Amino acid sequence: MKVDLHVHTNKYSNCGVSSPEEMVQAAIACGLDAIVLTEHDYMWRPEELASLQARFPRIKLFSGIEVSVDSAEHVVVIGVPHPQLFTPFMRPADLVAAVRRHQGAAILAHPYRWSPSVRQDILAVQLDAVEVYSNSIRNYMQQPIRDLHDKLKLPLVASSDGHHTEHLGLYAIDLHQPARDDKDLARMIRQGQFSIWTNPERISAINQDIAAKAKKLPE
Repeated sequence: MKVDLHVHTNKYSNCGVSSPEEMVQAAIACGLDAIVLTEHDYMWRPEELASLQARFPRIKLFSGIEVSVDSAEHVVVIGVPHPQLFTPFMRPADLVAAVRRHQGAAILAHPYRWSPSVRQDILAVQLDAVEVYSNSIRNYMQQPIRDLHDKLKLPLVASSDGHHTEHLGLYAIDLHQPARDDKDLARMIRQGQFSIWTNPERISAINQDIAAKAKKLPE
């Protein structure tokens, strides 16, 4: 089961470009089996997600949230259906405590994106995984992330951090078996029951497109 753990839409993320319907259709076209909607500091209401799911039965839609914590990092939370527990700039320790109480999963999203280091208060809490590949992670960030992985002994995940349809289908995880619901997905993440999945052909095509556009920019 190929799952993109980190997807935004323009409905609830200010930086989102594509609509929920466009993102879901693109995910299906890319061959993904499931996506997790992880808007910035917002969790989809169950009835909204159920309505969207009913329109697209070919793909599984999971619910999550990307929380901005006060250590200047972002954490993707899956499997905790209580949005009131998560507020912008909350302490990492409080976030992880809420995740533990509800047997969810907490993933450090794109570390080293905003800073050359990760603060101690985020390192001190027991996260469940670290994002190593996404559209928001550049090559220079990958070795520090792998060093962080070696230090903390956390699983590495890949996801799109998609804000536009063209971001989808590049990175995901491949679960060892299908996840029934959000809780089941969170459990598999915690237990490392997945492998990283990438699409080298699409990644190469995107990189070539970026390089071509860069050449057209005025010097």
